Amino acid sequence: MPDNAATPTVEVTITGAGAHHDALTTLLEAHGAHGFHPEGDTFRAYVAAPVWGEAKADAVREWLDAQAPRAALHIDTIPARNWNAEWEASVEPQHIGPFFVRPSWSDAAPPPDTYPPLVIDPKMSFGTGYHATTRLVLELMTNLPFDGARVLDVGTGTGILAIAACRAGAARVDAIDIDTWAVENTRENIAQNDVAERVQVHHGTLADLPLASADIVLANIHRAVLIDLMPQFAKRLRVGGHCICAGCLLNDAPAMRQAAREHGFTVANERSSLPWWAVHLTRAAA
Repeated sequence: MPDNAATPTVEVTITGAGAHHDALTTLLEAHGAHGFHPEGDTFRAYVAAPVWGEAKADAVREWLDAQAPRAALHIDTIPARNWNAEWEASVEPQHIGPFFVRPSWSDAAPPPDTYPPLVIDPKMSFGTGYHATTRLVLELMTNLPFDGARVLDVGTGTGILAIAACRAGAARVDAIDIDTWAVENTRENIAQNDVAERVQVHHGTLADLPLASADIVLANIHRAVLIDLMPQFAKRLRVGGHCICAGCLLNDAPAMRQAAREHGFTVANERSSLPWWAVHLTRAAA
């Protein structure tokens, strides 16, 4: 969520390319997009207007001509609005399993039998508890053995999952993201949640992080990246450890299950909130 009310946003809408949503996410992410909304046969991405340009639009058209020639591309500019004011007016606290998520401007008290609130103020980062994929991960985290655990949060976004892991008892969390906005936002959120002493925030790819054994891996990204990272998850996760993957569409599930099996994982649990799907994997002995 941008915090600059003076910046318009470009909405890129592609219809008729339902089989290419993962590839479109990768393509548009490389062109500066931060928000993605695939639904059915329609794919939408959002880019800050100063980052966009005709050259990037032409690159998307060329890709579609080669990969999905029947697809239709529509580009629209959303005028500058006070996103923060609209966000504050619309957001309600969220109760997800044992977790209670609220923004800093809300003083709502958590229900009984929940952890202390997760206070999340998003910038341009992904992960507020209001998107289905984040909710699915929080639901799957409910019964995991976090007490004293070492956790790896890949694609941390706002840091919501890292903070939730600390609320559940994690001893250390390494949170990593390739996006500088996400890294900055995560650091702010972990500070206001008083967990900075347990969360190390890293900017870069998972390959940049020194190899260390984790008890739990949390990864809310998208299918293509998750499949590419599956070998690293297997290397970094101890035998018997847990891995939650989200950011996938329901029709991605067969490919994800296959990739998991190939790298020594078994499926422990699955959840879906159409069109999204998430999975809890455990790492079997080699």
